Amino acid sequence: MALSCLVLEYWRYETPEIISLSAELGDVENNSDSTSANYSRIATPKATNDQSMSIPVTQTDRAFVPVTLAFKDLWYSVPDPSGSKASIDLLKGISGYALPGTITALMGSSGAGKTTLMDVIAGRKTADQITGSVLLNGNPATEIAVRPATGYCEQMDIHSEASRFRDALTFSAFLRQDAAVSDSEKYDCVNECLELLDLHSIADRIIRGSSTQQMKRLTIDVELAAQPSVLFLDEPTTNLSGLAILQAYFGQLLAYLCPKLEVASILVILINYIWTTFTDFNSPTASIPRGYRWLYHLTLHKYTHASPIAIVFGDCPSGSNDSELGCQQMIGAPPTLGSDITVAEYLDRIFSARQCEIWQNFGIILLWITCLRFVSLLALRFVNQKK
Repeated sequence: MALSCLVLEYWRYETPEIISLSAELGDVENNSDSTSANYSRIATPKATNDQSMSIPVTQTDRAFVPVTLAFKDLWYSVPDPSGSKASIDLLKGISGYALPGTITALMGSSGAGKTTLMDVIAGRKTADQITGSVLLNGNPATEIAVRPATGYCEQMDIHSEASRFRDALTFSAFLRQDAAVSDSEKYDCVNECLELLDLHSIADRIIRGSSTQQMKRLTIDVELAAQPSVLFLDEPTTNLSGLAILQAYFGQLLAYLCPKLEVASILVILINYIWTTFTDFNSPTASIPRGYRWLYHLTLHKYTHASPIAIVFGDCPSGSNDSELGCQQMIGAPPTLGSDITVAEYLDRIFSARQCEIWQNFGIILLWITCLRFVSLLALRFVNQKK
């Protein structure tokens, strides 16, 4: 940590020679009406001889048009399977709308008709009796208008297993985007979609054998590559692991609570750092060479793991019987440890987890957090963060 502060303070970032610097900030302001956006770097009070710099940013035009979706008094009826001439109403006078740039959730119990409603709105059900109106920007949602303007992610992830992730997105982009969109823009869209759902690292991997979470992200990415104005997601968290669902819900919560997505991203990085710091893998003490035991006592995992382990398994008061879990003998312990070793003694020898050190470990954790926060505040106050 100290070396990092010294590097940030004295080893300054030099401006690359290939970037031209503007003479004054006024030049950047005068050119603000140009077609390409510019970002300016302004000298901070601590800097001595920095200059302002403008960096051109390429703006990519989106191929989709923002659409307001509205549906009014939707009825959907199917024939009675019993054979009579009567019909069964699956949707009864449903009305609603969805604005551009927003997420609209359909909530209800299993069998309530959520998928049926989305199928009717997306034009995927046409054989049975449908009444009511569906509008796109105030115009009737005909089949010709709905197909290119919408994307639909089904519950089942069906893809060609012999193709790559990138091939699936490229196939969708070239066949479903407008012919007026250039090939370079379509390739840029594919790369952007891969980055958006964190599939860029496995973009050239064969789809066969991928995990359920990767297949679900691929299904969403294939629809995003078509640049639809409206995206329908039918239970996107189905078949995902508990950890993946927790990450998805927690990400949605942060995106809703934070004023900007950039702030939410910073909070996610901070939470992941804290999570990794306190809950990473903890090696047994007996497997560490004796000359490196001092390094083991400097890691925070030793204290975060030792306390809960000692609370649950290390409680063995003197003179107590085998009713306590820590006083019971280990079954199948290595012969080098002895045949009569208890659970508490095993934790003491292998993991250095002792019942008497619980409060000491707790104090070390608080001290470590306090020192880290103090050093972070010093870095924010005195270290030059400018690149």
